[in-house]
Amino acid sequence: MSRDEVVILWRSEPIHSDPFVFSSSLDNALKDRIRQVVLSGSPRLSDMLKTMQLVDIVPVSDKDYQPIHDIVAERILEN
Repeated sequence: MSRDEVVILWRSEPIHSDPFVFSSSLDNALKDRIRQVVLSGSPRLSDMLKTMQLVDIVPVSDKDYQPIHDIVAERILEN
């Protein structure tokens, strides 16, 4: 298929890649420390992101995935 044959019908807001999640059994202080390190923007972290072909790590919550939840719910109702 060539680029001329592709028509973009709609663009979504950016969809977050696989999230990093915490075990609910982790201590909140440890979660805060991990969050601080991961969101620090350190050069070593930048190297890891390049290797993973990612741009950045940003904090997200379940509400950031609501459009995906809505699409899945709609598909379930259709079937």
